[in-house]
Amino acid sequence: MLERRRNPPTLGGGGCQEYHCGKYNISADEVAYGDAENLSDEQKDTIDHVLKYYGDKNLQWLSDLTHLEEPWRKGRQGLASNERGNNVIEHSDMFEYYSSLRQEGDSSES
Repeated sequence: MLERRRNPPTLGGGGCQEYHCGKYNISADEVAYGDAENLSDEQKDTIDHVLKYYGDKNLQWLSDLTHLEEPWRKGRQGLASNERGNNVIEHSDMFEYYSSLRQEGDSSES
C-alpha cells in the first residue's frame, strides 16, 4: 500500500514499512528479502517494463513525476501544497492509470 503524502509517496502498512519507514533512498541490499521465483511471468514482465523506463531516473525526477500523475493528484485533492496527507492510494487507481500508460506505450512501439 502507498500513502499519499506531500513528498514522495511512501510505502505504508504491511512488511515494507518496517524495512523502509521514512527513507527517501534505499539500496538493493535493503530489499534482498524477496524471492523473484515467487513472481509470475506477468509480474516479472511488469517489473522489467518499470525498470526499463524508470531505472535510470534520479530520485528527484521520480519524486517530481509522482506529483504530476493522476493517482497522486487525486489523493491530494482538497489539501494545500504544504499540507501533509495520509490518504491511501488505491491499487485500483494505480492499476487503471499505469495500465493506460503501458497500453499507450505498447501502441507506439508497433
